[in-house]
Amino acid sequence: MTDQKSPLPLSVLMISTDPGFFTEEGTGDVIYRHVRYAERVKSLDVIVLGVHSGTKRFGDRLTVHGTGTGGIGAIFKARQIARTLLRSGTFRLIVTQDPHATGLVGVYLKKKFHLPLIVHLHGDFLDNDYWRRERVSHRFKALVQKRIIRSADMIRVVSDGIRRKLLSAGISDDRIAVIGTPINDELFTTLSDDQKMLVEKLRYKYQDRFVLMFCGRLVPAKNLLFLLTVIDILRKRHRNILLLLVGEGEMHQALERTVKDRNLESHVVLLGALPHEKLTVYYHVSQLFVLLSTNESFGKVIIEAGLSGVPCVASRTTGASSIIAEGRTGFIVGVNDLDMSVAVIEELMEYPEHVKMLGENAKALYRNRYAMSSSVDKIIDLWKRVSGV
Repeated sequence: MTDQKSPLPLSVLMISTDPGFFTEEGTGDVIYRHVRYAERVKSLDVIVLGVHSGTKRFGDRLTVHGTGTGGIGAIFKARQIARTLLRSGTFRLIVTQDPHATGLVGVYLKKKFHLPLIVHLHGDFLDNDYWRRERVSHRFKALVQKRIIRSADMIRVVSDGIRRKLLSAGISDDRIAVIGTPINDELFTTLSDDQKMLVEKLRYKYQDRFVLMFCGRLVPAKNLLFLLTVIDILRKRHRNILLLLVGEGEMHQALERTVKDRNLESHVVLLGALPHEKLTVYYHVSQLFVLLSTNESFGKVIIEAGLSGVPCVASRTTGASSIIAEGRTGFIVGVNDLDMSVAVIEELMEYPEHVKMLGENAKALYRNRYAMSSSVDKIIDLWKRVSGV
């Protein structure tokens, strides 16, 4: 799909850590979104910090450069690649994915080349004790992000909750833009014939089960061991419960061990990472989406599930609270509130027709609120305003 609006005379350099630019799983979402951005400007170059190396082109305007290394080395390699690109003198704007490693690169480039800088906050990093306690490195990042945020010309956040945190930290409202991550709603609302056939096969396979689904990175912030505890309690009263876990990450082995130790093999299935065409199928097979994270700044998967007609039970994070219409498209429970989490899911299991109605509400509301074209327009308008083009 090509955007028909005339491209701006603007070249943008983006610094990212998203491996989806280099993996098959990313082609359905990450690359699609950035191609849409690139269609609206003269050029978009993305430097990706991580183990992937080389240069990839997508269409005429999107070019991706891999640093080929992680850690501190990736920061220096990204700076080197960026210096080569920026010496051409054609770039007018720098955008970074976070106020941490990519933000450090962005601040350096802003000062060296005197270019405006937009820093994204896709995570709930500010004043978040859960996030700080996850890793020792997060305590260092908490200090670094303050400097980076104050150095940015504009901070883009994905929810009003993060905006309020920035305001409390003394950041003026005119330096904050609230724009959600663009979502290709057609990926989740329109199924191919092959996808429809697979949905029917899986629905037949799980016809006697109440299917819950999680999708995301298998990392501590997603609170997946807590989710398994919820499932362990529920399966003793509801033998038909089944949880599908989609995603990969550092906790994969720990989750496998926990499933085995608690004899949950018939109630929990780890599906690994899935390309979007298969991910969409599993959304449509599921009856309820669960996201009991300790912190979420947005929760794009809540919207993806909703667009597929699946309501969500989520913990009271900044992101989930900004998306879910309580009692209309899903329910919010307290973070680590075991009794409430079990009670809400159990109540919904007993009223499947109500669950279906919540899913229909979510599909209608989210399709209207989170349309891809609207979000892309807002991002391009932000780039135009900050760059002065």
